Amino acid sequence: GPLQFEIPPGDGVEVVGDCEVREPVTILGGMPHMHEVGAAFRQEILRADGSTEPFIELSGWSFEAQLIYHTPTTLQPGDTLRTTCTFNNSTGEVVRSGARTSDEMCFNFLYATPAPSAQFCDKVEAAPTEALEYVTGECIDEAPLDDVPLAPGRVIGAPPDALAGGAVADGRYVLEAYALFLPQLDVGFGVVDPDASLASGMAQLLVRDGRVMMDMTSRVEVVFENGLSLPRDTKTSFAGTFSAAAQGSTAQVVPDCGAGEAFDFEFEAQGDTLVLESTIEPFGAPLHPRMTYRRVGDP
Repeated sequence: GPLQFEIPPGDGVEVVGDCEVREPVTILGGMPHMHEVGAAFRQEILRADGSTEPFIELSGWSFEAQLIYHTPTTLQPGDTLRTTCTFNNSTGEVVRSGARTSDEMCFNFLYATPAPSAQFCDKVEAAPTEALEYVTGECIDEAPLDDVPLAPGRVIGAPPDALAGGAVADGRYVLEAYALFLPQLDVGFGVVDPDASLASGMAQLLVRDGRVMMDMTSRVEVVFENGLSLPRDTKTSFAGTFSAAAQGSTAQVVPDCGAGEAFDFEFEAQGDTLVLESTIEPFGAPLHPRMTYRRVGDP
């Protein structure tokens, strides 16, 4: 099923993923899986000869009743297994794909023989070819920079080194370097190839009187050894109160714009350099985005 999607608030959305079969495989059974805003699930087989066969279809989805279905079917190279999930988001917030129950998923966990060479299957569109463009977000409440530079990035297959905290100086910062630390390369449906993966970003950060505002546009393409590629452009904008521990390197933002909940991050401040690091789990394995900012102006 598809890995990356968003469901706007107050909206019903269908998301679709196509698994193109590359080797003969027999499906013995499957367990469709969505979370709490799921409404309906459907899979169908698009045969290589152009015909379509129903595979599994569920309506009235219940997160509390996830069953395993007996679906003996053989797929051949050239066939496509199409997965469609329907969501009804009444939460009032954007719901994104992810590992938490408050996020969403659209999968059918299949029992298959012989064991496929890859544990995950979905056709992902190629990475965007157009230039990354920075657009000021809703949470910057003063004149933004009009020349935010592109910061190069990389994916590092190792845990990040510890940050040292420090005194964060008020001012305007721009992103200078972007790194994604991935301590666990085997994330279940593939092994990440950090050397083939790409990352870059454009961002500005304002710190003033215990308040922080950040806008960021980033592009990440995670490439796996099995050939799967997951490209994604992300735009982030938030603002809120900022507090750092008296000792140590942990700080917290309580947002009043953009993000919905308070979140912690690690930081290190030395002169005009400010390093911020968070922890996310987009694949069910920890990923640590680390952003190095350079101060370019006073408050």
